[in-house]
Amino acid sequence: IKGIIFAACIFAVAAVSCQKDDTLYYNNLTMGNVVNGRFVSDQGNIFTVVEKNCAEGWEDMKRAFVSCDVLRKVEGTENEYEVRLNACYSVLTKDIVNKTVADADTEMAVQDPVNIADFWIAGGYVNMYLQFEVRSGSTKKHLINFVLDEEASNGGKYVFNLRHNAFGESIIYNDNETVLAGSFVSFPINDLIKEDSAE
Repeated sequence: IKGIIFAACIFAVAAVSCQKDDTLYYNNLTMGNVVNGRFVSDQGNIFTVVEKNCAEGWEDMKRAFVSCDVLRKVEGTENEYEVRLNACYSVLTKDIVNKTVADADTEMAVQDPVNIADFWIAGGYVNMYLQFEVRSGSTKKHLINFVLDEEASNGGKYVFNLRHNAFGESIIYNDNETVLAGSFVSFPINDLIKEDSAE
């Protein structure tokens, strides 16, 4: 299974001239890791911010989902680019938990409602954008875990369960006090699943 959340719209094409112009003009939505202050996308591209259209940045993040305009390729490189950062969101990164461990933990055993709005595999991670209802103005942290059912998994087949614990935060549907919250989360799978054997 291979999935990449990568949406690119080409707004302009490099002008034709006597010399090759490798300047790129397109918007990029992608996820990746922050390494030594630079963003390395799951596709292997390296981004350096030279302009910003937003207050936030990835300086204090380990993994991020970004929206940026790719302005130009760094001369003499194959995959390094200067970008204009439009938005940047921190991505929660968590290890996959075995079902026996999750079932024995009272907090991880809870299965409150959660919506998987998007799901893809890239960069050695199972990536998701999750949505769940919360009380407006709430600061309560919710617990998310991706649980491997080891008994049901065999012969290259992997069975997972996504668990959400809202820690008792009461949800009243169709109420002005309820809002929809969202979060990006990534679960590393390279040590668990080999691409050529997974179903």
